[in-house]
Amino acid sequence: MQLSIRMQAVADMVTPGGRIADIGTDHGYVPIYLVEQNKTDHAIAMDVRKGPLARAGENIVRFGCSDRIETRLSDGLAMLKPGEADTVIIAENGIEAMEKISANPDIILLDVNMPGMDGIEVCRRIRDMVSCPIIFLTAKVEEQDRVMGLLSGGDDYVLKPFSLKELDARIIAHLKREERLHRKKEQRFYGELVIDYASKCVHIKGNALELTKLEYEIIEFLSMNPEMVFDKERIYEKIGGYDAEGDSRVVTELIRRIRKKMKMYSEHEYIATVWGRGYKWAK
Repeated sequence: MQLSIRMQAVADMVTPGGRIADIGTDHGYVPIYLVEQNKTDHAIAMDVRKGPLARAGENIVRFGCSDRIETRLSDGLAMLKPGEADTVIIAENGIEAMEKISANPDIILLDVNMPGMDGIEVCRRIRDMVSCPIIFLTAKVEEQDRVMGLLSGGDDYVLKPFSLKELDARIIAHLKREERLHRKKEQRFYGELVIDYASKCVHIKGNALELTKLEYEIIEFLSMNPEMVFDKERIYEKIGGYDAEGDSRVVTELIRRIRKKMKMYSEHEYIATVWGRGYKWAK
């Protein structure tokens, strides 16, 4: 099967051997191609619209792939069970997002309530592909929603309704912050730990830590102010920024994750808890 240039670009990103779920499959061309190329043994073609799903079913039969591709009526990921797929392909909006990501965006704005796949899930999937700030736009005001968004890799939250003036100010603030970070050319050494502030990388004994953007920023902030104690609210204000109130639950969880990742390579506790006061970077 011959794919369009855009569909081919998406198909080429799929790691061979995994189980595929194609969301918004339309004619089913991508999963058919992946099966024909033996890049997958099993695929699920999903669409919220009955018409396109029926056409996908007809094409699957026509190309002799009905034993390896099943069709499923589903709104986004709603009908996909945990563990059924290793790779999820998002059609239409997802493809457009991939095109924008490949253009190295300076900043990404995500609406939490997007159709098919919500903004928090999109953020989780693209966070490792981009280092730029991600700002959520949402009408959800519950603390848990904000916590989930920030832990998924988001950098800021703008609540609806908002003024364009406020949004513009937040975008400018994030971009200026990124510019300051890019100007840093310094490395710091703490025994077996090395922090490269220019590339935003942390290594322990030569092993790179797989950190989210906020996890790295906590390390950067504390390490550039060694032995100074900061409470959770101050840390949150510094890394998540631009909120009058800190969210201690976010900071607590992020530091727990950082410590867990560091402990894989070192017993030294670089982020120390100062009971009743907060956290500090321990040399």
